[in-house]
Amino acid sequence: MTQRNLTRPTKTATIYHTDGKQTTITPGDGKKFSLEELQKAVGGKIEQVPRHRNVWCNEDGIRMGLAFNADASSRFGVNLVGDVCEVSR
Repeated sequence: MTQRNLTRPTKTATIYHTDGKQTTITPGDGKKFSLEELQKAVGGKIEQVPRHRNVWCNEDGIRMGLAFNADASSRFGVNLVGDVCEVSR
């Protein structure tokens, strides 16, 4: 019988910045993002993007006057401001 390495790949997230750039990040423990890591990615309190259970934005983005995020808005079908974080499943 042949043994195979069945370890799970490291989880990643893509941050869609308001300037159109994208950054890939990994969780500190290599497995799961902490609340603090997601908050850092979006620059404040997190809020789940409607209809996307693995996408997060800044809960206070409009009140804070964050810039419109055209790339993320187009990708996820809802108007979004500030940096947006999509965690891989």
